[in-house]
Amino acid sequence: MSQFKLTVPHVHVDTVRTSWPVSIVWLLLSCVVTMFCAISSVQPEWYVRTDPVNEKFLHYDRDSILYMLGLVGVCYRWRETSCHSFGGKFPSAPWHMAFVLYVSGCVLLGCCVVVMVFSFFALGRQRRHNITVYIGYIQLTAVLFQTVALLLYPLILTNHFVRLHCGPRSDVFNPSSCRLGWAYMMAIMGTILGYYCPLLAKYSSYSVYRPCYVKYTDSLKQITNNLSL
Repeated sequence: MSQFKLTVPHVHVDTVRTSWPVSIVWLLLSCVVTMFCAISSVQPEWYVRTDPVNEKFLHYDRDSILYMLGLVGVCYRWRETSCHSFGGKFPSAPWHMAFVLYVSGCVLLGCCVVVMVFSFFALGRQRRHNITVYIGYIQLTAVLFQTVALLLYPLILTNHFVRLHCGPRSDVFNPSSCRLGWAYMMAIMGTILGYYCPLLAKYSSYSVYRPCYVKYTDSLKQITNNLSL
């Protein structure tokens, strides 16, 4: 029986290489996002109330601040500033959940930066690529944690404790006599920038392909039967 030989071209992944310009931008952006997260989480100016009440959006005189509501505590300003941390006893469940989720995201982002630095200088190409994939997923998880935390935080405005500081008419996404502070805005900006980190992680390495050829040998009778089907 006659034989038929067929050579079919294929594409084979030869190696994985690191795109160092993208990796450096990824590392710098991850450091900036982690820094924004760390600074905003410890600052009390998430919601502020001034005297007199300022109606301008995102603009207030820091010397006229009376109360500052943060992620971890509250501060009062009378002659001198006095801050009190909740120490685990938060006035409301949304406040507690926002704190846990946001700080968890900060910790994950910080750990990712440390692992990135070691992976850039201590590992081979393929292993570096595998770790990069995991870091991208972890960063995406961290940013999602922070997003949920930032959406939960305005729910504290319905709490009685917050209404004592911001006024009885404060409600979700309506701080009444309070105003958004710079720390809250920094947290929002850091979270928005954080969504670019997993995207850069995806393009921090690329595959190098090379062609290869595979030979197939079959009988003419079997090939004819396959074509007739």
